[in-house]
Amino acid sequence: MWLHVYYEEGEIESWEKCLTLEAAVRVRGISYWSQMYGTNGKRNPAPGRETLENEWLGLHQDLGSDPFEMLKWMWLLDWAREYCERYGEPQQHIEPALADAYRTAMYGDDSGIGSATVYAIINTGADVVFGQLPTSVYGRFSPSRNLITINESLRGQGNAALAAVLIHETYHAQEFLRRGNRAETAAECLQEELDAFRLEAKWWYERYGRYGKRSPNSAERSMNNLVRAWLNKNLKEDWVLLSEGYQEQCLGGVVR
Repeated sequence: MWLHVYYEEGEIESWEKCLTLEAAVRVRGISYWSQMYGTNGKRNPAPGRETLENEWLGLHQDLGSDPFEMLKWMWLLDWAREYCERYGEPQQHIEPALADAYRTAMYGDDSGIGSATVYAIINTGADVVFGQLPTSVYGRFSPSRNLITINESLRGQGNAALAAVLIHETYHAQEFLRRGNRAETAAECLQEELDAFRLEAKWWYERYGRYGKRSPNSAERSMNNLVRAWLNKNLKEDWVLLSEGYQEQCLGGVVR
């Protein structure tokens, strides 16, 4: 399968081309497995390769027919990223633990928000790292550096909480790109924050329901509260403006 794809696509010249070819090879292999054994895969598969091929087949059925969906999945696999580094460093750096959180975002609900988030982070090319931020700030997008920073305090708080924050911050990166890398106005800043919080809340709601996650840690509890505010239609402009942090960010100073 790899040789066939290589013959069709030509030489590998970059990390990105390598990953694209690996995704194409996976799709070809899955198609072959399906033709051999049907849409449910091989019955009583042997441990190892046969079991793995059945799992790939099931994954492909979940992803649907969009070829980019498989590329997104390959992009999130540590082994695929490491394998393709022989053809050059990826232009985009994602800390492994946060790549794992993006996987959680991608398959955490049926709304499509997580999958769109993975598309957006690839499209923007933003780096994603852990870093030191004020205690009350879970994440931050820096347009000048095209960098998403997740608060170091969230490390170990669970992939779902990380995924929710990444959905929020990736939305900011996507909007910055959509505006043509133009700084936002105060009105745009407020609206963008509301939209990002609503996306975050909807994803958490689709995953855990109206009452949120049971036995939550501190980060998860804040997500439960966000869902409650969203369901009660309290996620409005004044909700954002009550935060001194967002007053600084969107208005340039704290309102006294």
